[in-house]
Amino acid sequence: MLPRIEYLYLTMGLFCGFGVGLMDFSSVFIIGVDFDKNRATAMGISFSGSGLGYLLMTPLMHGGMSKGEST
Repeated sequence: MLPRIEYLYLTMGLFCGFGVGLMDFSSVFIIGVDFDKNRATAMGISFSGSGLGYLLMTPLMHGGMSKGEST
């Protein structure tokens, strides 16, 4: 457990920002190399999937934090 909530915000911000940056760069690179004909469609599916992941992560984090407060 972290002694202060600010440490959680700091570490989540750093690690999530770094991870998202790596994910976006690598997905654009791989799609650019592998797809010639339907590149725009592949990028659209890739970016909508990452957006869906962001939407799902919010309630999961909220649920995890609320369980941590009750203990």
